[in-house]
Amino acid sequence: MTGALALGLVVVLGGCSAIVSPDEGLLGGAGPDGGFDTGVPGSDSSTPPRDSGVRGDSSVTPTDSGVVSDTGTPLPCDFDVRCAGDRLETCAGGAVSDIRCALGCDDTGAVPACAQMIPSNVEATLWRGDAPDVVIESALGFDTSDCAATSAPTTIVAQENALELCVLSTGDFEIRERGSLVVTGSRPLVIMAAGDVRIIGALNVSADGQEGGPGGFGGGTLSRDSGLWDGRGPFGGEAGEHTSAYDDGGGGGGGLCSHGGNGGAGGTAAGGVSGGRVDASWELVPLFGGSGGGRGRGYVSTIGRGTNAGFGGAGGGALQISTRGTISLSGVITAGGGGGLPGRNAFLMTDNWGSGGGGGAGGAVLLEAPVIRFDGGRVLAGGGGGGGSAGRDSDGAAGDNGGAGTAAGGAGDTVRGAPGGNGSGPTVLSGLVGGDNLSSNANGGGGGGAAGCLLFRTADATVDGVTMTNPSAVPGVRLLPVRR
Repeated sequence: MTGALALGLVVVLGGCSAIVSPDEGLLGGAGPDGGFDTGVPGSDSSTPPRDSGVRGDSSVTPTDSGVVSDTGTPLPCDFDVRCAGDRLETCAGGAVSDIRCALGCDDTGAVPACAQMIPSNVEATLWRGDAPDVVIESALGFDTSDCAATSAPTTIVAQENALELCVLSTGDFEIRERGSLVVTGSRPLVIMAAGDVRIIGALNVSADGQEGGPGGFGGGTLSRDSGLWDGRGPFGGEAGEHTSAYDDGGGGGGGLCSHGGNGGAGGTAAGGVSGGRVDASWELVPLFGGSGGGRGRGYVSTIGRGTNAGFGGAGGGALQISTRGTISLSGVITAGGGGGLPGRNAFLMTDNWGSGGGGGAGGAVLLEAPVIRFDGGRVLAGGGGGGGSAGRDSDGAAGDNGGAGTAAGGAGDTVRGAPGGNGSGPTVLSGLVGGDNLSSNANGGGGGGAAGCLLFRTADATVDGVTMTNPSAVPGVRLLPVRR
């Protein structure tokens, strides 16, 4: 079965606190008690250390050196260690053994050795040979803001001019069929697995409305004085404009691997400008998630009663999984953006009803290993839909959160409102423009959030189960070789 990569786009192809409070409502599914404590589930402490990174067919194969004495005793070799193609040969006592190097054999140094993978964003020392296996069999939550676990090593790593990372070091890492992991918090999550990674269940780093995924940025909120009307992050959507007495534009959608959608116009008020995108050579270094959508406009109470303007949706989170082994994916990884919030007509003493907030952009997912295999698995990073705007008769509706397919923009009031724009879809990476309503005293819909970024690094820049005949046509998905 072929895999699907989705950014809102579906390409059909040929952090870390303790894991706490198991909740069967998170992403569904509940399995038998796997014996987890309140930390990251680990294996028996007798688990042997991992090897130094030689994966794939790394079995040692004794071979005859072909040089023997008259008595049949092997003679000393004329080498100690050497490369033979992608195999590393070692001679001991006249007997030659070899191992296959997953990333090739390197004879450029003083002593030939198997080439080693260099992980993105963090040091290779965070692959720890003494780290326990992590197996998830039920619904669990994981908060990167604390970045503290009881059963596996965690590390906070600084990035230059970017968010700190929360790094979890494991042996094998596995989410089983009925298992799910919902990750929240302020820091992107990096899983450094010294062994293999198997995701059969669900791993979710998505935003939920105004709550960003781990390392995702928030949407525009209440006060312009505090600089929070615009969506946060490097590609945040701008807040809508306000003109005349009651004309309000919708908030712009957040961006990441494409542009968000501009907010819709309300009367004479322009919608907020959408967020931009990363440059074409992006490699998710540094690692961060999607940017938030801009806030809509509307009445703001002077007596502490809030606003009827729709807030912007937050950006999807950032996830990196780096392993010296194999990543096998038959489940789903989701990094969708949050839907924009709707405008309301809550303050009935005024005709200044609220416009919709922009949707948040999808997040960032970086998977790197010598071998990555898709067996029906999916990676989803769609943008959230824009919020609908209110009018005299009704509130607007919130945009959908990004995930599989297209996140719909929220409906708007039919007289003075307008619908929000859809988030990025199967054939469009950019968020769609929010709806216009050019009547007097009208409100625009929020723009949709843009697609996130998916990067896959392997030994040969291919992914088993995935065929991309024209990667340049899919700017939100890249296949690159691992660094070594």
